[in-house]
Amino acid sequence: MENKLELIVDKDCAVCNRTESELHVFLAERNETKLVVSNIGTQEFKKILIVPALLVEGKLFCYGEIDFKNLSKKLSA
Repeated sequence: MENKLELIVDKDCAVCNRTESELHVFLAERNETKLVVSNIGTQEFKKILIVPALLVEGKLFCYGEIDFKNLSKKLSA
């Protein structure tokens, strides 16, 4: 089963850049997970007020730093 993650970032956000890099490393061995990175300035995201924001299957998972242990559990469920 393929999981879909969407990371919402802002272009001038250092935390966003670091989080995106960490997420790519985390997902390197998880071929069943698709990552889409979206810029908050190019699309309208209702209810997203803080970046970075991570959505799992279209539902908000977290803002800011990602807890990769919890994300791993979520993706395994």
